[in-house]
Amino acid sequence: MGNPEKQSDVYRKINTAFLAIIASVAATIALIYTKPFLMPLVISLMIYTAIVPAVRFLSGKLKMPRLLAAGITFAFILVASTLLILLILNSVNSFIAGTYAYEQKISATLSWLTKISEQYGYPLNFSSFSEAMASLPVFNLIKGMGHYVFAIITNAVLCFIFLLFFFLGGESLKISDKRSFSIVLEIQNKISYYIVFKALISAATGFTIWLILYIFGVEMALIFGLLTFVLNFIPNAGSILATILPLPVMFLQYGLSPKFFILLGLLILAQFTLGNIVDPKILGEGVDLHPVFILCALVFWTLVWGIAGAFLAIPLMVALKIVLSNITPAKPLAELMAGRF
Repeated sequence: MGNPEKQSDVYRKINTAFLAIIASVAATIALIYTKPFLMPLVISLMIYTAIVPAVRFLSGKLKMPRLLAAGITFAFILVASTLLILLILNSVNSFIAGTYAYEQKISATLSWLTKISEQYGYPLNFSSFSEAMASLPVFNLIKGMGHYVFAIITNAVLCFIFLLFFFLGGESLKISDKRSFSIVLEIQNKISYYIVFKALISAATGFTIWLILYIFGVEMALIFGLLTFVLNFIPNAGSILATILPLPVMFLQYGLSPKFFILLGLLILAQFTLGNIVDPKILGEGVDLHPVFILCALVFWTLVWGIAGAFLAIPLMVALKIVLSNITPAKPLAELMAGRF
């Protein structure tokens, strides 16, 4: 017979592992079902965490009353968000207005592909595809998009309401326990660092992509620049998707000409330089998460909260890692998240 103490220790570890699995599954289910309320709350909390240093600067260095500093910062966020939304809506309207022209270009491209295929002895018939393009229910698609736009606006309003409460209640929130206060402060500093620098890098990448497309005369260059800025907040997959999106428009304009491949090379170079050299160098130490774990977190949060989860994956995992690193039994998990085995 074995040692009873060792057997008891093994059983205890097994029970702990099973309890952890059950708790993780329950937490995931709770996250899915509370998404309509919890997701805007988390987004607003992340935004507040990112901009609270600005409030501290205005109230500390410039000696402004905290309420005034919070009001100025909140107003700046509101104006910037409104301008960005108006810019996106204007770009979408321009795209919808040019739908007929794009259909004509697609038809011309299909005719060209038909002639090329006939020359090489492999005739292709795109007539059914052309008919499908002509009969596309554009207005139904636009109505369908309206549902998503309404959902986005609803979430945005909830975010602003939560953000306003955070600003108003931030001063009254006091944490007496020094350890808890240090954990909250570390989470706040790291998430603020990540969001601010990620926004700057994404803005630089979006501007670079827009400039390249604009110089080459690619249509919808502004839309692709804005999409690049937004998608670059999604780790790894965002930059790839941002590079792929302009390709159909580039192909419709230039075909498979040298200009198409030069433009494609410049886009890849810009994304590679800013996304794989500058981004990891600036954010690597601040995030302290292993790339494999980032990819797993991206998949998990995308499955749980959709696209918004993909944007929130890294900040949420940064906060989780800091909490785990301050709990003695969970420190190995925090080290595992950082890739230190």
